[in-house]
Amino acid sequence: MTPDDALALYNAGPKVVIKILCDLSNTVESQKEQITLLEAKVASLEGELGRRTLEASFFRSALRRVEGLRRQSDEPGGTASTTRSATGSRKAD
Repeated sequence: MTPDDALALYNAGPKVVIKILCDLSNTVESQKEQITLLEAKVASLEGELGRRTLEASFFRSALRRVEGLRRQSDEPGGTASTTRSATGSRKAD
Protein backbone atom coordinates (compact mmCIF):
# COMPACT_ATOMS: atom_id res chain seq x y z
CA MET A 1 0.00 0.00 0.00
CA THR A 2 1.31 3.41 -0.92
CA PRO A 3 0.87 6.56 1.15
CA ASP A 4 -1.66 7.80 -1.43
CA ASP A 5 -3.68 4.56 -1.01
CA ALA A 6 -3.65 5.03 2.77
CA LEU A 7 -4.81 8.63 2.43
CA ALA A 8 -7.63 7.57 0.11
CA LEU A 9 -8.80 5.01 2.71
CA TYR A 10 -8.58 7.60 5.46
CA ASN A 11 -10.63 10.05 3.40
CA ALA A 12 -13.23 7.31 2.72
CA GLY A 13 -14.29 7.58 6.35
CA PRO A 14 -14.01 5.74 9.65
CA LYS A 15 -16.30 2.83 8.66
CA VAL A 16 -14.08 1.93 5.70
CA VAL A 17 -10.91 2.24 7.80
CA ILE A 18 -12.39 0.06 10.58
CA LYS A 19 -13.51 -2.61 8.10
CA ILE A 20 -10.09 -2.78 6.45
CA LEU A 21 -8.32 -2.93 9.83
CA CYS A 22 -10.62 -5.76 10.97
CA ASP A 23 -10.04 -7.66 7.70
CA LEU A 24 -6.28 -7.26 8.08
CA SER A 25 -6.44 -8.39 11.70
CA ASN A 26 -8.37 -11.53 10.69
CA THR A 27 -5.83 -12.25 7.97
CA VAL A 28 -2.95 -11.88 10.43
CA GLU A 29 -4.64 -14.23 12.94
CA SER A 30 -5.26 -16.81 10.23
CA GLN A 31 -1.64 -16.61 9.12
CA LYS A 32 -0.45 -16.99 12.73
CA GLU A 33 -2.46 -20.21 13.04
CA GLN A 34 -1.05 -21.47 9.75
CA ILE A 35 2.51 -20.63 10.87
CA THR A 36 1.97 -22.55 14.12
CA LEU A 37 0.74 -25.60 12.20
CA LEU A 38 3.65 -25.39 9.77
CA GLU A 39 6.17 -25.06 12.61
CA ALA A 40 4.73 -28.21 14.20
CA LYS A 41 4.97 -30.01 10.86
CA VAL A 42 8.61 -28.91 10.43
CA ALA A 43 9.44 -30.13 13.96
CA SER A 44 7.80 -33.47 13.20
CA LEU A 45 9.68 -33.83 9.92
CA GLU A 46 12.98 -32.87 11.57
CA GLY A 47 12.38 -35.55 14.20
CA GLU A 48 11.62 -38.13 11.54
CA LEU A 49 14.73 -37.11 9.58
CA GLY A 50 16.85 -37.46 12.72
CA ARG A 51 15.41 -40.90 13.44
CA ARG A 52 15.98 -42.11 9.89
CA THR A 53 19.51 -40.68 9.86
CA LEU A 54 20.27 -42.56 13.08
CA GLU A 55 18.85 -45.78 11.60
CA ALA A 56 20.88 -45.35 8.41
CA SER A 57 24.02 -44.75 10.45
CA PHE A 58 23.35 -47.85 12.54
CA PHE A 59 22.80 -50.06 9.49
CA ARG A 60 25.82 -48.60 7.68
CA SER A 61 27.97 -49.40 10.72
CA ALA A 62 26.53 -52.91 11.01
CA LEU A 63 27.15 -53.52 7.31
CA ARG A 64 30.77 -52.43 7.67
CA ARG A 65 31.22 -54.88 10.57
CA VAL A 66 29.69 -57.73 8.57
CA GLU A 67 31.83 -56.89 5.54
CA GLY A 68 34.91 -56.84 7.80
CA LEU A 69 34.07 -60.27 9.16
CA ARG A 70 33.46 -61.54 5.64
CA ARG A 71 36.86 -60.23 4.48
CA GLN A 72 38.57 -61.92 7.42
CA SER A 73 36.92 -65.26 6.64
CA ASP A 74 37.91 -64.99 2.96
CA GLU A 75 41.60 -65.08 3.87
CA PRO A 76 43.25 -68.53 3.73
CA GLY A 77 42.89 -70.21 7.11
CA GLY A 78 40.33 -67.61 8.24
CA THR A 79 37.38 -68.47 10.44
CA ALA A 80 34.09 -68.91 8.61
CA SER A 81 31.31 -66.51 9.54
CA THR A 82 28.88 -69.44 9.76
CA THR A 83 29.44 -72.96 11.01
CA ARG A 84 28.72 -76.13 9.07
CA SER A 85 26.17 -78.58 10.30
CA ALA A 86 27.42 -81.93 11.56
CA THR A 87 27.46 -84.78 9.04
CA GLY A 88 24.28 -86.87 9.14
CA SER A 89 22.35 -84.49 11.37
CA ARG A 90 19.92 -83.16 8.76
CA LYS A 91 16.36 -82.76 9.97
CA ALA A 92 14.80 -82.89 6.51
CA ASP A 93 14.57 -86.70 6.58
